[in-house]
Amino acid sequence: MDWDALYIAAKNPRIRPVSHDWFQVSPSLSSPAATEMNSQTLAAFSFFTEPKTMREAFDELAERLDASEDDFAAAFDGIVDAGLLIEVTRDAPDAPDPGGESDPRLMIATLADADRLRAFRAALAKHAPGKIVASLGCGCGVVAAMAAKAGARAVYAVEESGAIALAEQLADANGSADRMSFIHGASTEIELPDPAEVLVVEWPGPDPLRHHIRAILADARERLLAPGAHILPSRVDFVCTAVEASDLPPAETLAAAAGQLGLDAAPLLDAYESGGGMVSRVASGVNGDPLSKPVLLLSLDLAAGEDEAAENEVELEIVRGGRCGGFLVTVEAWLEGPAPLGAILYSSPRSMDVSVGDTLTVVAREAEGLQLSLAG
Repeated sequence: MDWDALYIAAKNPRIRPVSHDWFQVSPSLSSPAATEMNSQTLAAFSFFTEPKTMREAFDELAERLDASEDDFAAAFDGIVDAGLLIEVTRDAPDAPDPGGESDPRLMIATLADADRLRAFRAALAKHAPGKIVASLGCGCGVVAAMAAKAGARAVYAVEESGAIALAEQLADANGSADRMSFIHGASTEIELPDPAEVLVVEWPGPDPLRHHIRAILADARERLLAPGAHILPSRVDFVCTAVEASDLPPAETLAAAAGQLGLDAAPLLDAYESGGGMVSRVASGVNGDPLSKPVLLLSLDLAAGEDEAAENEVELEIVRGGRCGGFLVTVEAWLEGPAPLGAILYSSPRSMDVSVGDTLTVVAREAEGLQLSLAG
């Protein structure tokens, strides 16, 4: 572990409670390997949802954790070795945000998402043989390489970040370079040598709506695809569950903290509690069991080419009493079956007590990504 290197948490870790104060944490939703953390270490791990150096993390967290440098280093050496924290480069070409969605190391880390990749491989085995395949947003080329291995006649791999160079190296290493072409640029700004008969579209993170998937597919249908082209994935489902977890402290806590500083924070707290929709982030896990049954929130039909922005309202039935602080939305892509893409945690500063039999009405809207709010 390098104290001055930048690290970021794995994109979609799975967190399972094993006792009151201990958790098993895996680097991805499908990884069988797990590292045990107590609640304090788990809180420190969540500090790395944005790129931070170990020195920054220690300076920020040491007093709260009551840990020496040696204790901190020993704990986080194991977390780094387990692949839960990924070192990111400061000056990677074509990746201006270290640890951001275009960082090649985060793309490579998706190799651990075995369930997702197996689902893509099964779909490609059915649809790619003898066909021209276009892979839009191919990243470091894993799915594009699988298309070539599945017997595609030609594969056009399109990527606007510097990861396109890794995709070429991967093709060379797997003997597929003779059937693969690599196009550096945004899919809406490039041309393909031939219309694609199969389209594979990928995006960083779990939410395709954040990445203007409708506009990308509309452009592809108009310019890049053969009539009747098969689109993978054909559908994306968003499933919502009420949870106790929240990243946001209640307004009362913030008011007390401001008071200790001699400040009247009333104007800020009014905005804090009435700020419209909930705050969202890629989920790194939730505390405790779900409070409600899961409900299908939205289903995005990519194959049909829907043009209208998504909007829906659902009722969640509470099956366990507790204090609801937010909603976990899990995202699945449909290939030959469902494949997990990750989860998004929507947090609210206005948590509420709920009892068995209660219902909560959640409104979902598409606006630069999936936005959630409570009705009423």
